[in-house]
Amino acid sequence: MKKLEMLIYENWNHFIPTGKSWANGLQRNNHSVAVPAAGTIKTGFFKIDELMKFDVIVDFEFDSFDYVEHLNELSEYKKKYPETIIVAIVLKYKNEYSNFNGVIDYWASLVSEYPSEKIKFEENNLKYIYVPLAGDELLFNKLEIPFINFDFSFVGQFGGHGHGYRGEDWYLYPLLNMANLTNYVAGFTYKQYQAKYLQHSNLNVVYNSAKINLNFHYDVEKGEVDDRFDFNSRTFEIALSGNFQLCDHPLCKNIFGESFVIASKENWISTFMKYLDNSTERQRIAFEVQKIALEKHTWKVRMNEFLKLIGSPQDE
Repeated sequence: MKKLEMLIYENWNHFIPTGKSWANGLQRNNHSVAVPAAGTIKTGFFKIDELMKFDVIVDFEFDSFDYVEHLNELSEYKKKYPETIIVAIVLKYKNEYSNFNGVIDYWASLVSEYPSEKIKFEENNLKYIYVPLAGDELLFNKLEIPFINFDFSFVGQFGGHGHGYRGEDWYLYPLLNMANLTNYVAGFTYKQYQAKYLQHSNLNVVYNSAKINLNFHYDVEKGEVDDRFDFNSRTFEIALSGNFQLCDHPLCKNIFGESFVIASKENWISTFMKYLDNSTERQRIAFEVQKIALEKHTWKVRMNEFLKLIGSPQDE
């Protein structure tokens, strides 16, 4: 296998730096990955006289740039290194993207096949690929904690934090209102809960300290708004941690099998109570799900799949 020289172009300051996770996965496949320093991402990074030749460039910040200036930068780079594969991470098709035909080799989505968007790209002769999220098996793993501290955990954002409504009235608040339940929560405000943000690197301890880790999605992620389906990073990270999660995404069984526990708004609380005092069943399910996650949903696995999608020169 040829060792590739790659550039991952993302602002690492995000709470869950997906680009950094890609870099970790690629490095674990023995490729060399260059990353710019935190806070330096801005248009003007592609300086032709200064930038080395890469086999692959992945641009996570594509949508945040001024298109005209960025197009000129990428075009000049492509003229100098035409064999470099350039991948732009995007969400939805924009008319301006057709101006990048011949410069951007692949348009990558992180949010499902998204059929309606895929059609738009393909109608304009732009190559569209889907690269799902995954988890870091070195960061998320089973810990030998001598006792369980909490009945449940939830770490996430919604509502007043600008991330939109995600059904917290059904999936979270009723459990928070049960005085007999202990919890660890972070990332939101509700009544007496002024739940501070938690560093991503500290999540594994939380997941290992709770009997049930709550994982509910935005409606748009579940196909209730359009034809978009995707799983949040928490889905894979809790799975890799070897701990039990209660999830609302109807398609999770497609990736984790029939053992994976899914509940709707209507039976969320009853399902929670069913598993709360059944540690044997929780552990059995968590173990089965963890095995699948380790085999199919680590960043190392995902990045190997990505390189195959773009037809990289790794096997030359």
